Amino acid sequence: MNITVNKILELKEWAEARVVAGQKGENRSVTWCNVVDMEKPWKWINPGELIFLSGIGLTDQEGDLCHLLTKMKMLKAGALVVQVGYYIKEIPKRVLLLADECEIPVISIPFEKRIPALTYQICEMLFQKEEELDTLQSLMKELMYLEYDEALDSKLKFYGYNPQSYYIALALEADQNMKAVLEKPIDFPELNTAILKLFHDYFETKNHNYLYLQEDMVLLVLVPLNMVPDYKTKLTHALRQIMKKLQSQYKNTFCVGVSGIFCKPALIKNSCNKAKESLNMLHACKKTNDIRFFEDMGVYSLFFRVNQKEELESILELTLGRLYKYDEEHQTDLLHILDTYLSEDCNILRTSELLYAHRNTIKYKIAKIQEILLCDLKDVNTCFNIRLAYKIKRFLEIE
Repeated sequence: MNITVNKILELKEWAEARVVAGQKGENRSVTWCNVVDMEKPWKWINPGELIFLSGIGLTDQEGDLCHLLTKMKMLKAGALVVQVGYYIKEIPKRVLLLADECEIPVISIPFEKRIPALTYQICEMLFQKEEELDTLQSLMKELMYLEYDEALDSKLKFYGYNPQSYYIALALEADQNMKAVLEKPIDFPELNTAILKLFHDYFETKNHNYLYLQEDMVLLVLVPLNMVPDYKTKLTHALRQIMKKLQSQYKNTFCVGVSGIFCKPALIKNSCNKAKESLNMLHACKKTNDIRFFEDMGVYSLFFRVNQKEELESILELTLGRLYKYDEEHQTDLLHILDTYLSEDCNILRTSELLYAHRNTIKYKIAKIQEILLCDLKDVNTCFNIRLAYKIKRFLEIE
C-alpha cells in the first residue's frame, strides 16, 4: 500500500476537498505535509510533500503560484492544497492550466477548514506506513538469516503472502554508485519506496504488501506472479518499464536478477539467493541496464554452489595457467585471442575481423596457443574444458 494523493482524498476529514486541476497526478506519492504560508513559498518545499497554503504570504498570487508549481514539478512534490475564500478568492485559470500540464493536483479547501485537522490524519497514515515497512523488513530478515520456522507462516499470511500462489524474488541494484551520480547522500528508504510504488503500478497489485529487504546496495523484493504461458515476456516488459522510470528519476541505470518460480515460504531464502546470483552474473559479464533470469544462467549456477573456491581456481590454473604466465612474461594478449576464437566457434575469419587482425596472424597465434597449452583446439572435449575455464575466470572475478 502506498500513501498517494487519491488515498488521502478518501479520508473523512477531506470530504469538502475538491481536486480542481492536475487530476492525472492523483497517484503521486506523499511523504510529508508542509504549510508554506510565507513569502516565496517555493524556497521551503521538499520532494514528496503535500503543500498547504492560504495565500497570506503571496505578493503576486498568479505569478507566485505558477512559480511554486514549477518548483514542485522539479522536486516531485505531492500536491498543492489551497485554502480558498479569504486571501485567495479564486485560483487563477493560468495556475490551473499549468497544474494540468505538470500533472500536479491542485486541491481546493474552504478557508474555514482547519489545516491541523487535515494534516493529523495524513501524518498518522505515514507513521503507520513506516512502521509497516519496518515490520516487513524485519520479517524478511528472519526469513533470510534464521532457520525457517513454520511459526513464520502466520506472519506471512497476515501480510498477504499466499502459499497457494506463485512468486519470484528480484534482486535490484544501481549500476553506478548512487551517491556519486546524484552528488548527494542517497536516501535508500526513499529509493525503496519509489521502487515499491512502481511495482504496485506495473504489476497491478494495489493492495499487496511487498516483502523486501535492503542488503547493502541490493534491494530484494518478493513479487506475486500471474502464471500465464508468456509470464516471462510480461515480467520482462514490466521490469523494463520500471528500470526506465528509475533511470529517468535517479539518473542511473539498474540491473535486476530474477529467481526461479516458487510457492512454499520455506523456499524464500533460497529464491532470494538465486536472484542475487543472477545479479552477480550480470556484474561478472559487465552488463548494465539488464535483466538476468536464474534459469538462463546455465553452468554458472553450479559455480555458486562450490563451497571451496580453491577447487575452481585449481581448474583455471591447470587449464589456462601456462597461457597466463606466457602473456605476463611476453606482454601478449593470447588469453583474449583464445577467448574470442572460442566465442566465435573456432572461426578464424570472424575472429580476425573482431580483433582487427589479418587471418594469417590469428592462425599463427592460435598455433602458438596450442603449443603453449599442449592441446589440440580441434578436439571438442578440449574446447569444452577451455570454455569452462573461461567461465570460471569470469565467475571468480566477481567473488
